[in-house]
Amino acid sequence: MLQRVATSLRRVCREDDVVIRLGGEEFCLFLPDTSHDVAAELAEDARLMIAQTLFEMDGAPVYVTGSFGIGSTDCAYDSSRELMIAADKALYRAKSDGRNRVVKLAA
Repeated sequence: MLQRVATSLRRVCREDDVVIRLGGEEFCLFLPDTSHDVAAELAEDARLMIAQTLFEMDGAPVYVTGSFGIGSTDCAYDSSRELMIAADKALYRAKSDGRNRVVKLAA
């Protein structure tokens, strides 16, 4: 199932974008030269693609959703670590607000 989610993410990404698995069920998309708003649009496209993909486990349909947190270099972060922390906070806000959504913290 994780491979199919990764494939869905790669379909939404552009040539220079990078999809990595951070561990567990979390992925990170690196979107170079992408504004905060465009990153949110790409995440929404990915969220919809995942939600519309039929997954199966042991022959039974499984519905998968995606929660996305956006961090961007458009925002004033002092380091890449702070950027990742901001994206992680946005991700956990998406999860705590009910999942299957994109959250971008104020730019």
